Amino acid sequence: MLGACGDDESGASIDAIVSDEPPGLGETIDSIRVTVSVLSTEGETQVGTYEHAAELREGRLVPWSVRLTPRSQSDVGRTLYRVKASGLRGGAEIVSTQHRLVFVPNRRLVLALRLDGDCVGMRCAVDQRCSDATCESDFIPACTLVVGTRPDDCRNGDEMDAGSVADMAMASIDASDEPTSADATPPTDSGPPPLDGASTDDDGATALDSATEPDAATEDASMAVDAGSDAFAPDAFVPRCTGPECDDGNPCTTDTCEPSTGCSHASNAADCDDGTFCNGTDRCGGGTCSLHAGPPCDAPAVCDESMDRCVGCVVDDDCGPDVPDEWGPCEGFTSTCDEWGLQRRNVTELGCVAAVGACINTGAHEDVQECFLSTAGVSCGAGATCVAGNCCGDGACMVSFSENGLRCPSDCCDGDTPCGVTRSSDPSQYCRSVNGGPFQWITEAQALLLCDSPGEICATSYTCGGTSGFCVIDGIYTYREGPCSAVCGNGRCDAGETGASCGTDCCDSSSACGSTFGGFGELYCRSFDGGPYEWITAADALEDHCSTAAHVGGTYACVGETGFCCAPGVFAPMCP
Repeated sequence: MLGACGDDESGASIDAIVSDEPPGLGETIDSIRVTVSVLSTEGETQVGTYEHAAELREGRLVPWSVRLTPRSQSDVGRTLYRVKASGLRGGAEIVSTQHRLVFVPNRRLVLALRLDGDCVGMRCAVDQRCSDATCESDFIPACTLVVGTRPDDCRNGDEMDAGSVADMAMASIDASDEPTSADATPPTDSGPPPLDGASTDDDGATALDSATEPDAATEDASMAVDAGSDAFAPDAFVPRCTGPECDDGNPCTTDTCEPSTGCSHASNAADCDDGTFCNGTDRCGGGTCSLHAGPPCDAPAVCDESMDRCVGCVVDDDCGPDVPDEWGPCEGFTSTCDEWGLQRRNVTELGCVAAVGACINTGAHEDVQECFLSTAGVSCGAGATCVAGNCCGDGACMVSFSENGLRCPSDCCDGDTPCGVTRSSDPSQYCRSVNGGPFQWITEAQALLLCDSPGEICATSYTCGGTSGFCVIDGIYTYREGPCSAVCGNGRCDAGETGASCGTDCCDSSSACGSTFGGFGELYCRSFDGGPYEWITAADALEDHCSTAAHVGGTYACVGETGFCCAPGVFAPMCP
């Protein structure tokens, strides 16, 4: 338990006086709290809390004091305490200040705790206090607080440690002086509250008058020193550290002082700042500020290290690709059947204004591309329609518009024109190449003129649609590949061949009824009314032998079968 002044055998005490710095806090706070803690290698232990309603006089805080004594005699000169004063409003801390120090044997210390209006809302490190809006070490050499000690009496100034406190105090006081009874007199009418963790109300501490230091009587009474005290013997314990000298300035180490062994610096996982914004929030690891959360910006924002913030862009590439509008209609056709046109779209160009980190429109351009629009079946004139982009059926082969026998076979005659297509302007004409000559529109009659003599049989050829044929008998073309030869199937009834042995070349009384010339079913071998056997088309047979009443009763014959003209235009094996 911590005792009141006069109960401690060491005679050590501290008068903590709370006031404010000019021009004063005014009504910023409504109460004061003094907190006392013991510091050790195990951490910080709170041992006392005292509160007092704030009183104002002409805008300044009326000073308020608390008499503090150590927990035990063994703490004196060895244990480091922290005394903190907080200005509160509505129970919340608004401003604070603090000091670390040790109790001095047989000495009464006066500790001024001045709350600074420039420090409202500021937060310093655990071993720092705020003064003039600046964080600084909260350690204060106890020798500077001994009542009656002059600044010059601390031989090494603020650098002195707690182990030298006794010698410094003795240097300022005559060793022959004897302590007076006032040495045990508290600075207030009521006794000091014990440092046992309990809080006291306004009656537990006495507010001083407008002065910020103890009155003269109190100061004079505190100057007496017991010269014979063994607490100041030359062989007294001198701690190896007191706290401030252990601060290595590295936020990633926790600095602690063990008076008997000295300073230690343990790595911690505290927040830190490596000075680089774009690697994210930083955390300590291994004693350095080396752990980073990663880029702090969510896409599409990018990180600007020079501005320490997330922005829309840093360089033009951050703005992404240019922004195109929708394609316009397909247009610009050269004719009704033209299927290829052009379409256009506007494209907005983006660029970065690095000074403000924003993407803006820096210009625009037009994209153009080909487009296709089918015109198949669209009318392009009388009897003409669009085929593959061309007007086909108008009788004109427009080579300049890429019309040809493949796209417009009824208008164009070339090697791609199919055999069965007739000319649009004259349906009696077919596209043929005769004997390797140019492709041309000719009639069937003109083609037969090229096959009307024995010398032209197997010598005259024609081509259409990639297929070649030959003149195989007078006036007859057949679709047959290759030159004629003395074999069955060459289209010529050679010596030794009969209708029975080569029914596709020879027509005689031995030709079977189903035989057709060349096997194509266009010409049939027949004998009419007992006459010679010959190749004849079905149309010719009807026209020449069964087209009038005079023909009725006429006969036709082929091997194994005889038929009759039963009525004009009607052949049958038997008439009804």
